[in-house]
Amino acid sequence: MSNNIPESLKKAFANKTLIPLVGAGVSMSLINKNGNSLFPSWRELLQRAANKLIDENKRPHATAISGALGVDDYQGAADYARKGLTGSLWNQFFKENFSIKRDDIEESSLLLPRAIWTLSERIITLNYDRVMRFACPTSDDVLELDNTTKGELADFKSNNNKPTVWHLHGKIDNLEKIILTSESYNKLYLDKDPDYKVALTTFKALCSTTTLVFIGCSLDGAELLH
Repeated sequence: MSNNIPESLKKAFANKTLIPLVGAGVSMSLINKNGNSLFPSWRELLQRAANKLIDENKRPHATAISGALGVDDYQGAADYARKGLTGSLWNQFFKENFSIKRDDIEESSLLLPRAIWTLSERIITLNYDRVMRFACPTSDDVLELDNTTKGELADFKSNNNKPTVWHLHGKIDNLEKIILTSESYNKLYLDKDPDYKVALTTFKALCSTTTLVFIGCSLDGAELLH
């Protein structure tokens, strides 16, 4: 590791107590074979939700999203998106934006997520997609968790020496538990849902016993700082 890296990080790496926390910027670095971005930023995602609502003749909700984005109120925009994208539209919207196949990815753009795997066999991601699985050298052996896999979260905390990705904000394979709206953030981070108690307790324990390295994150995810 480089001499410019703090000694504390080197020690955490050597002791296997270093855990990357992956944000949207990592997935946004991926491109398809035509050189186009595969994943949107949070702002782009919410703008796409507004566009979809216009297509569904729900312009008031779309206008509300645009207004919230105008003052950088991402959770407010997400709330309007959830209210407008009712029934199957919500799941359809997420699948349209995050169900990317491995073959869609330009191989060279996987360099960043692959490098992240060299830091730790345990990764926490805020992203819903399968990018970290695709980037893992042993992708067939990756264990993917979300906040509903309570037993496996205990193993994650104790380091089971198996490549593991914890989708802290949910994953594309379990859209019922996606964390995006203000209600869902409050359920997780403000301990307002007993179903998330194990997840929150585990995350707090990791914050005190391991070193988290934020990669591809921005202040749009400021709920983590509470």
